[in-house]
Amino acid sequence: MKVLAVGAGVIGTVYGAHLGAAGHAVDVLSHPPQTDEIAVRGLAARDVLDGSRAGTTARVVSSADADRYDLVLVAARSDQLARACGQLAPLAGSPAVFVLREQPRRPVRAVGPGGRRGASRAR
Repeated sequence: MKVLAVGAGVIGTVYGAHLGAAGHAVDVLSHPPQTDEIAVRGLAARDVLDGSRAGTTARVVSSADADRYDLVLVAARSDQLARACGQLAPLAGSPAVFVLREQPRRPVRAVGPGGRRGASRAR
């Protein structure tokens, strides 16, 4: 599976490192200076409970159209989410997009396929 990680903070790094260690190819969308070290050292995560480690090399790409992806992981804070999703406009194909973000603090309406509104959720 070909994976694009958008956001390489703690969450994006952990998911990317584990997916790469499982044999999947991982690219990270460039966001200097945070991704400069990833370009050199790759992604690495350590389990705080047992000390085990997962890691992988990762290619840092400047645009979401650098390749065709099967999965896009968006790991961004609320204040970064609009920008992060805007960077996905040039994606090719129809990858699954999985958005990870911090716990919501105020109510929002979930919008399903076709713009149908769902139940309120805390944000």
